[in-house]
Amino acid sequence: MLYLSHNKKWIPNILFAVTFLALSCTTTPEHKSSISTATPISFSSPTTPITISSTMAANLSPTPEPRITPTQTFIEIQPAVVPTSTPIFDSPTKTATVDTYISTPILKQIGNYGGSLTVPTEVWFENLDPHMESSDGYAAWGPGIAYSRLMKFKTEKNMSLPSLATECDLCSEWKMTSPNEFLFQIREDISWNSSDGQEFHRVTAKDIEYSLQRQGHENSPNSHIIHMIHEIEAISDDELRIQLVWPDSDFFAALANGKTKIVPEYTINLSQTNLTSYEPVTSGAWSLSNYDPMGVVRMSSRSGIEEPPYLDSIQFNFVPDSDARLAGYRVNLLDLINLSTTNTNSKNLQARLQNPVPGSGLEIAFNTTHPPLDSKDTRRRIMASIDPSSIINEAWNGEGFFSFGFPWATPAWSPNPELWQQYFLDPAVSTSKIEDQNLSLTITVGDFNSRYKTSVELISEQITKSGLNPTINYVNRRTYANLWQTGDFEVLAGPTFPQSTPNGYLLPVLHSNGQWNTTKHKDAVLDSLLEKQATEYDIATRTEIIQIINNHLLEHAYRFMPITNIERWTWPDRVINFYPNFSSSEYSHWGQVWQEP
Repeated sequence: MLYLSHNKKWIPNILFAVTFLALSCTTTPEHKSSISTATPISFSSPTTPITISSTMAANLSPTPEPRITPTQTFIEIQPAVVPTSTPIFDSPTKTATVDTYISTPILKQIGNYGGSLTVPTEVWFENLDPHMESSDGYAAWGPGIAYSRLMKFKTEKNMSLPSLATECDLCSEWKMTSPNEFLFQIREDISWNSSDGQEFHRVTAKDIEYSLQRQGHENSPNSHIIHMIHEIEAISDDELRIQLVWPDSDFFAALANGKTKIVPEYTINLSQTNLTSYEPVTSGAWSLSNYDPMGVVRMSSRSGIEEPPYLDSIQFNFVPDSDARLAGYRVNLLDLINLSTTNTNSKNLQARLQNPVPGSGLEIAFNTTHPPLDSKDTRRRIMASIDPSSIINEAWNGEGFFSFGFPWATPAWSPNPELWQQYFLDPAVSTSKIEDQNLSLTITVGDFNSRYKTSVELISEQITKSGLNPTINYVNRRTYANLWQTGDFEVLAGPTFPQSTPNGYLLPVLHSNGQWNTTKHKDAVLDSLLEKQATEYDIATRTEIIQIINNHLLEHAYRFMPITNIERWTWPDRVINFYPNFSSSEYSHWGQVWQEP
């Protein structure tokens, strides 16, 4: 079944993700390769060819069906549109759940070249190898911005966020030959470049084949991103064929992920090199000009390319302390700041961007096998006693919105406010008579920060008014992570594990047979819907299915996220044309910004 490809592949990363510690290939003569052969990849020698081990063999059916066909059909969906050279997430988006870009002063001039930005990053990295380093600090806020990808996420003015709309980076066009096979035409104008300015041969399909194989190896912490890829073949220097295990509507988002980087075919194991002296060979618009392992990376604009960055350079400084970031911004030493991770002294700064982050926030999950929560009426009664808006305003400073915990491809996936609000703060339902009154209920919450604590206290007060008798059980982060995995709770309140693509949450968490279905529900109707959207490439049709899933989740009350994060960002007036899309470690926006003199 499709959900299997999203299950055990995530196990090595789940404990770290849920505890949120960040908060406190031999090619054949035909160049045909597979991510399910049996010989391990070699990282050691630039001349050693590579092969790929059976990374996913234990997690996937040995003879996967080309398309999931549920035994029952619960919704009528028109046949998918088969695109040719059009990104699957490229349809117009509806109004975002929150206003994202806030009006800024009128620009005096457009397109000035030169200048430098100094940007703080809250996360650092340990490795310069893009396939062995999993941090956002490397991928999008450091040396990783020097690398190209096969696809990238769109980033432009007036784009509603969040967005997983994609476009070609190293490819010039692509086409679907079948629902699980794609052909990519590779650009001929992109060459490899070292940090000293030396240029090498052009990027070819063989480099991309090698890179995806290398990332797909089980030793790579980023292998799970491209788990849906079954086989890669460089037909020629200009043409690449990728075959999937089965159709996967998140395929293009995986290729555009900021961690799916393309390296030269002869790349060695960078973890064995001297990081302070290594000069990476990359093909992007930036080159690494200075690296200090104590927390400074300077990237220089690459000249002589078709679309060079406007800036001369960007310097990324590792500044983990909130007060230091704010002080640096106030005295013009830093040019960008995330107000949502800065102390309360930043509240008088005007945000220029509000970035919704579906999948990040406070989630409530019910153990549907534990009485009285095995009753949908009881779960609905608890939901009806909760007021998400008051919790957002009192505990999260008004910076939040309602969702179901999974990433969105487009704001059109937002639950309909007129519908979901009917299920909350409804006295007629919350005080309705059920078989037992004054039922005891334990709410387990992780010890993360004051916002989570205050939120759960408010939820407990609201639930009490419905006639239940809740008790709050505070646990440390490791215990919370274990309980999240095992489902050994009555009600769990806290963060869920973050995912970069919708299917990374929808299938393992919400499918009845998902690895992380810790609410332990069994729901054939929901399973069918989840499988349909997971293989649907047409974004309009997929959006229709997602909205039906949203409504189904409201009706059955398994889990929901009453408070979903909004990141507030600001920058000084001198920073012009900055329209970032931070989805899945995207970084192409750095090439479009400039400074007013």
